[in-house]
Amino acid sequence: MAGCGGDWEVGVALWGRWTYRWMYRRRYITMRIPEIIPVSDLRQDAAAILKRLQGSADPLVVTQRGRAIAVIQSMDAYEKAENERRLLRLLAAGEQELAVGQGVSLGAVLKEADALLDGGDG
Repeated sequence: MAGCGGDWEVGVALWGRWTYRWMYRRRYITMRIPEIIPVSDLRQDAAAILKRLQGSADPLVVTQRGRAIAVIQSMDAYEKAENERRLLRLLAAGEQELAVGQGVSLGAVLKEADALLDGGDG
């Protein structure tokens, strides 16, 4: 798009009879390669490995005979991931409800929220 600069791109998607257009900045995501250890190392020094995991959000991949057999992560990282999964499941369920006409519109929710915030009883 003219005047947007080199790192801006335009996206277009067709969904049913609607056409969506948006602009976004191109971002480069760097992904960390997870730490990988053989199960024999885990057996030999489990306490130190678990201590190292406590302060990290990164998972640890355990291998046996060169194949990944397990992933270990800190409890904080696990709980955060589970909360994100729960939220995504709720959002997906809401999308399905809206698709079959069971959901509540955003306008109705905002109107009810405004009434509650204003001290009314909705």
